[in-house]
Order: sequence, then C-alpha cells, then structure tokens
Amino acid sequence: MLNIILVEDDPTQREYLTDTLKRYLSFEMLDAQIILATADPTATIEYTQAHEHEDFLFLLDIEINNDKLGGFQLALELRKLRPFDNIVFITAHEELSLLALTYHIQSLDYILKKDWEYVLNALRKDIKLSLKALEKKNILDQENFSYRIRDRHFKTALSDIYYFESVANKPNAIIMHAKNQVIEFRGSLKQLEEYHKDYFFRCHKRFLINLNAVYLFSSKHGKIYFNKQLTTWCPISIRKSRELSKLLKKKDYT
Repeated sequence: MLNIILVEDDPTQREYLTDTLKRYLSFEMLDAQIILATADPTATIEYTQAHEHEDFLFLLDIEINNDKLGGFQLALELRKLRPFDNIVFITAHEELSLLALTYHIQSLDYILKKDWEYVLNALRKDIKLSLKALEKKNILDQENFSYRIRDRHFKTALSDIYYFESVANKPNAIIMHAKNQVIEFRGSLKQLEEYHKDYFFRCHKRFLINLNAVYLFSSKHGKIYFNKQLTTWCPISIRKSRELSKLLKKKDYT
C-alpha cells in the first residue's frame, strides 16, 4: 500500500485535491490511499515517524503558512526519515523550481499550478510511477527486514531473524534477536506484526517470533527455541500455545 500525504495550506485547494485524488484511486482500484491531508508540517513529521514501516508519497506545497520556502524545509526533514520515498512539489511559483537544486532535494516531480487539469494529470502520473517503484522495492525487499537507527538505515535477512522483543519500561524500543546480532531500534511490535503478518507471530505481549526460525516448541515449559543447542529462546503465553501449535503443524513442524 502506498500512503499519500498531501501538505497544502489552502483549505479549498487541499479539499479539492484530496477528494479528486480519492475518487481517482478508487475508480482505478490502485493500491494507494490519501492517509493524511494537512497544512501542518509538524503533523506530517509526527505521522511519518509513527509509521516508519509504511511506504509514502509526499505531495508538498512549497509555500506553507506564509513561509515561502516551508515545503523545502519540510522536505529536508522528511528526507532524514525517508531517504528513498518520492517527494512531489506543487507550487504556483515557477521561480522557486531552481531552489530545489540549491537545497539538494531529489524530487520525483515539480508541478506548477497552471490549471487544475494539468496538476491532476501530473499527480496521476506521479502516483503510478511511485506504485511501480514500490512494486520493484517489494520484490527486492521481500527477503529483508529494514530498520533505522538514528539517521542510518539497515537491512537484515528475514531468514536470520529469530524474534523481536519490546523493551520493558522503554516505550517504542524494540530488540531484534538474530543470527550473530542483537540490535535495538525504535518501533512497535504491532507495526512489525502488521507489516510482516505472513512471517511473524505474536506469541506473547512482548515477543514476536519468526515462524520459519522455530527449531523446537515446548508447550510444557512455555518456551520457543531457535537453535539446536536450545540456548536461544523466548517465552510464549499460555493462550497463544494452541494457536502456535496449529501454525507449526501447517509448516510440517513436529
């Protein structure tokens, strides 16, 4: 799913673009949605931070709330969070186009508000280009888990991951237990579970396991083991034991 965020400070234009694009996405049955339409750059940053495992297309007006370069400033902050997601600038000021180069912001498109039909045609094209790019990304990343630590992005093979653990008394902190590494990063088990729902299983309030990494499951001891030496394990809640047993049987575990 491609999540589109529109930042436009003119309420009439924002409502028109939102409604028109929603109808277009529905009619074309595209795997995309307008997830946020706002005039608030802070709300955009906060939403993006809270949904770091989702894929975005940002449609940014350049002049935001009387700040002639507000869209560029917002784009710089978004690039720190989402270095690979597409950004499209929309503006009535043609003279500002060269400033995108000055700010070193790589954008998918720069759309002038000549007339609304021109703007909408350009946005439709950009949405389809972003969906194609997302499809290629998903094919390449279907074997990897991506995460961010501060401003750096990393990948770990899904097959190397044993389980994730939320850190007690430390909100939004996750520990990934994998082959030869234990890594802490910001996130939530709920988002991880939703993002890789065919791969991971929530076995406990604080634990999310890789079903394909299970070596042995002991319902008697309430433990899931991930190696032959039985040294790497995590607990499972009683109410989740039966569900896990069924899932493992489907995968030919005994």
